[in-house]
Amino acid sequence: MSAPGFCIPGLFTVGRIEVIDRGSKLGAAIAARLVESGVDAHAVEQASADAAGVVFVSGLAEETSVAGAIEVQLEAARAARTLAQRKAPRVFVTVQGTGGDFGLSGRAGERAWTAGLAGLAKTVVAEWPDSAAKAIDVALVGSDPDVVAARVASELLLGGRDVEVGLGRSGGRGVVHHRAAPYAQPSPDARIRAGSLVVVSGGARGVTAAALSSLCAYGPHLALLGRTELVEEESDTRPAATDADLRRVLLARAKAAGVTVLPKELARQAKSILDGREIAESVAALRRAGAQVSYHAVDVRDPDAVRTVIDACRQKWGPVRGVVHGAGVLADALLAAQSDAQFDAVFATKVQGLKNLLAATAEDPLELLLVFSSVAGRFGNSGQSAYAMANEVISCVAAAERSRRGPRCLVRSLAWGPWSGGMVTPGLAKLFEKAGVQTIALDAGARALAREVASEDSWPQVILMNGEPPATARPMRSERSAGAVDAAPEPVFDLVVNSSTYPLLDGHRIGGAPVVPAVLAVEWFCRAAAAAAPSLSVAACTDLKVLKGVPIEAFERRGARLHVHTRVVDAGAARARVECRLTDDQAVPRYSATIELGAGQHPAAMPPPLEDAKPWPWSVERAYSEVLFHRGPFAVIRALGVVSDTGATAEVVGARAMAWPDVSFCTDVAAMDGGVQVAVLWGAHVLGRLPLPMSLGAYRIYRSGPVDAAVKILVSGRRTSSFRAVARVAYVGANGDLLGIMEDLELYLSTGAARPSQAGVA
Repeated sequence: MSAPGFCIPGLFTVGRIEVIDRGSKLGAAIAARLVESGVDAHAVEQASADAAGVVFVSGLAEETSVAGAIEVQLEAARAARTLAQRKAPRVFVTVQGTGGDFGLSGRAGERAWTAGLAGLAKTVVAEWPDSAAKAIDVALVGSDPDVVAARVASELLLGGRDVEVGLGRSGGRGVVHHRAAPYAQPSPDARIRAGSLVVVSGGARGVTAAALSSLCAYGPHLALLGRTELVEEESDTRPAATDADLRRVLLARAKAAGVTVLPKELARQAKSILDGREIAESVAALRRAGAQVSYHAVDVRDPDAVRTVIDACRQKWGPVRGVVHGAGVLADALLAAQSDAQFDAVFATKVQGLKNLLAATAEDPLELLLVFSSVAGRFGNSGQSAYAMANEVISCVAAAERSRRGPRCLVRSLAWGPWSGGMVTPGLAKLFEKAGVQTIALDAGARALAREVASEDSWPQVILMNGEPPATARPMRSERSAGAVDAAPEPVFDLVVNSSTYPLLDGHRIGGAPVVPAVLAVEWFCRAAAAAAPSLSVAACTDLKVLKGVPIEAFERRGARLHVHTRVVDAGAARARVECRLTDDQAVPRYSATIELGAGQHPAAMPPPLEDAKPWPWSVERAYSEVLFHRGPFAVIRALGVVSDTGATAEVVGARAMAWPDVSFCTDVAAMDGGVQVAVLWGAHVLGRLPLPMSLGAYRIYRSGPVDAAVKILVSGRRTSSFRAVARVAYVGANGDLLGIMEDLELYLSTGAARPSQAGVA
């Protein structure tokens, strides 16, 4: 089961959801589960113009060849393009099977070649800010297809706004986090030695050539592979230094020869000359730095041509000891305007190029394998879907190669931020600067590469950028350094509550139907507020009101659709308040509260010892069988201590002890409900009948998340009338620390309230 939470935004509201499946045999099962919960879902083979949302599951197909993987990812891009034509909000989800961790562990194997699907989803996030997107990676090894379908559907119904979600082998759920990492310790073994043959794609121009300069001190032989055919430049163009100067000389040459030449052809000729000059300068610079260098004009997308060149290099300079794959091209275009040709030019250069290099060096004793990836793949980037997808693939393949090859070969995917040069033009650099992204100086990038090559192989994928990752790189509930409120001012979070999404509610029935407990509403409010203001941590829930109970009448079928409405007020860098309302599908208010976010609070004082306290007049077993309606996973009271007219004590356990799903709760719902149960029992003691909690002044959180040990409950309160009592509930941990406290919990007798006289309450 996925983390209890919210639907991916728009799943129910945007319209027709098409589950695209060509080969995985899971699409129909996923669509059926969504339909059962009320989603307008349809299993199809390709996206239609009627689609308002796409769940692309062809990435789970059994086909794992590189050609098949490329075709699957092109199909995904086409589906996104179809959806891009829609102007209204959309839903876009990709599902892949690269180990349940996006290939980071290296367990993806041949499925690593499908990893670009996540890059597409992250680019959709950047391009369609009014829509919702998600990348799901589910572990397939040893998993029953029905279980896989259930987990994917559950993530759509419960996973909320998290973009990169891994569903691992053990049934757990995780999101991708990024953390600063120091450089690893230097390796005692040199990965490059004098005379070692290192094959480099894209190394004769741009940032790859600049980065290689720091490796020349080892004295390797660098075999540079590039697309540009080198030709001898004629004497008349040599004085021309700029593109404009070259075009004038070339035009004059054409006129002198009586030849008509189009501006496009002039531009091509000028670029060819400038590229040739850059290659010659790069080769000369690398030689001056200490390397032997040869240049070979070859298209890395051509497997036969790549093999032929590498065979020739091997015969002349010995076995290949290292491969650096830096080749890449850009053909930026928004998804709505992208063509297959643009996709292929970008994607094949990176992906097919790496496949060809690995195939051509399969028998060589490689000690170094570096692939130049990009932050565009790791974080997504508007207009660069194909580039993001390609870089995600080569990073995942690098991790799989690291796992396969072992420590004998240093394998690293380097996700570079933008450099000051190469593909980053001055205009693009200004855009980066405006977005707060700092470019990497050429010499700084070269030093970074040298450190990576000289370090121990501690992790196959690293990000190298000048500054912090963008805010979109962080999961919804992670800490952020600035900007308290990043989401829309009034986001709405959707819930589906039935026996599939919240089976635990089977133990919380009143009058036959499961009822949403107030503590679960508190948890939903906390989660929604944390998503609305993700830079801050939840400190308290205040002014909780039960406006109308929430019975789930069709629990075994579709259940109920609920909505958490949020409105951020008093927002700041250090603190914020979020007003929350829970409504049903007819917009009827059910609960309301305010969530306070900010730094931790100082715990309140412990309540004083009870006076005139006596042992409870019944056992835990009788309390549950004759007084309380809680059963199964909600029967959390383990011991009843003492009770008096001014309070009571007891001991409860939390969600982990009750085997609730071990997920990222803001609170421990089970332990919190246990405290309310004890307060209700105390209310029955002072009022003579079992009351219901109707409002809560505040629940202050001093420790978030599930508890690991039993919790002592200290209730203190007073009876205010014949039908009302007010309680304060303190939650005390095993070490005596105050975990949380409820203030002003109002307990009211309702019409027909049960009399617990048979249980011995006076």
